[in-house]
Amino acid sequence: MPDLVENLLNSTLDWDEIRDTFSKNTYAVVDDVMQQPVAEAIYECLRTSVPWEVAFREDGVDKSIPMPELAKLPPEQQHQLRQNIFREATGDYQFFFNRYPMIDAYIAQRDPGLLLHKLTEFLNSEYFLDFIRYITGDDAIRKSEAMATWYAPGHFLKNHDDLQYFEDEDRKCACVLQLTKDWVPDWGGNLIFTQGTRHEFGITPKFNQFALFKVPHDHHVSYVAPYATSPRYTITIFLRAD
Repeated sequence: MPDLVENLLNSTLDWDEIRDTFSKNTYAVVDDVMQQPVAEAIYECLRTSVPWEVAFREDGVDKSIPMPELAKLPPEQQHQLRQNIFREATGDYQFFFNRYPMIDAYIAQRDPGLLLHKLTEFLNSEYFLDFIRYITGDDAIRKSEAMATWYAPGHFLKNHDDLQYFEDEDRKCACVLQLTKDWVPDWGGNLIFTQGTRHEFGITPKFNQFALFKVPHDHHVSYVAPYATSPRYTITIFLRAD
């Protein structure tokens, strides 16, 4: 990965065009947002080097279990955990996917040398923040909080607006950097934006694609089918003013 954080974005991006799209729709979808070698390096890091944890909610509280610890549980206990997750999803906000809390790990100096730490620095650089401020027109944005995610068969994220469960965080907008290869739309895992009871628009995972949207905005990630054969990788980024 290049040493200079300024070099991570694709230099051919048309900032004015992206800004106009965001201004009109309160969202924008950008292809080839990162330099190709950078996107490939992050993809390989996600595929081979990240110490993932399984994330879900239990009795309305966010929980996570490192994947090696989960693998040590007896099969019947793992099955019961999944059933509890699905049961809670029938009546409340719920999610179930693998994650790596990038900003928390960076601050705690976990996993030295992990490439995602360089990405965390870039996402909090003035260059990237100026890019987001320019696109959104929101000069109050002062930092980013990122999380890597890996959706496998059976994973999902229920409908929410990125504010209702995070009242203590001044989130202004959110971004999803898609780093998924060879995805098929009917595998699920689509980022779906909703308005009331209808689908507003959806985004099928695509490598090196960037979706930026104003918060709050109702959305969810559709259930990943059991027959999906590729991982769905993303970097989810919240831009905050607090």
